[in-house]
Amino acid sequence: MVGKRRRSRSTGRGRTIEARCGDRGAPHCVGRPVASAFVVSVRGSHPSRARGGPPTLDPLTGFADAHVHLQGYGAAERDALLRRARAAGVVLVLAVANDVASAAATMELARASRHRPDWPRIHPGVGWHPRSARVPTDDEMATLERMLVDPLAPFIGEVGLDDTSPIGIAIQRVFLERFIELSAAHDRPLNLHVRGADSIAWSADRVAAAGVRAIVHYFTGDPALARAILDAGLWISVGRPVLRRENGPLREAVRTTVPLHRLTIETDAYPLPGRATEPADVVGVTRAIADLRRCSIEMVRVATNAALQEALGASFAWTSSGGSAPP
Repeated sequence: MVGKRRRSRSTGRGRTIEARCGDRGAPHCVGRPVASAFVVSVRGSHPSRARGGPPTLDPLTGFADAHVHLQGYGAAERDALLRRARAAGVVLVLAVANDVASAAATMELARASRHRPDWPRIHPGVGWHPRSARVPTDDEMATLERMLVDPLAPFIGEVGLDDTSPIGIAIQRVFLERFIELSAAHDRPLNLHVRGADSIAWSADRVAAAGVRAIVHYFTGDPALARAILDAGLWISVGRPVLRRENGPLREAVRTTVPLHRLTIETDAYPLPGRATEPADVVGVTRAIADLRRCSIEMVRVATNAALQEALGASFAWTSSGGSAPP
């Protein structure tokens, strides 16, 4: 059974958005506190974030993609899809890593995005994908932890459990426990890849017990599974599957069960022949959620941006792609 979360965090003071949604969606839309600029006073273990840096951005003007894989694209293709995303109104992407090499590459892309106003701002994750061919060595785990000390990396991901991995579930659990420990030690939320009710329940219990923040990425389950995740204090992220009518249980969960202040939106874009998903598609996903909930697209965009801010924590500064790089 999924346990209750032992402690929670908040973005602090906020304003209330009064929405007019459909009757069924209204309990999840009306009267939730949303940070007025979605930028919290920088505090905690990374004081360097409070000095200088780029201008803050009101996310009323843009969309966010909570999970993309950028490192696998060729340079020209990646540049084009990032420019298309920015032209579509996407102002921020969370770029996950699969291993040490991809984490390093993604961090370099994040630095480059500080000087590319035609790209969304890239925020890199540090992690080890559960479907990798092997587990990380001790040296690789130490390298990942050193990367987490960098204020540039605001989250851990992609990490989790997958029963299709060549690595056994028992071993995967050992390493997920280690990433949960790193999350607690460095105040970095987890971007979780978990497939199957048992893996979701186990992960949610461990996250709740540790009192850390986590987003369950690319959720495709039903209302009951969504409720279990929410009861454990985690956030839920959805992508393009919510557009398809045949995914009735997922669409019902998004429509009736997951409140907007606990929902984030992603594309899970990565290079794969025959798969055309890219960060610009987050706009269409947002529109589909608005249609399901009988809310405006602006309502969904603002509320889910606030949810992402809260999931990432108080030391995360939501910033535009322009401006000077942090010191």
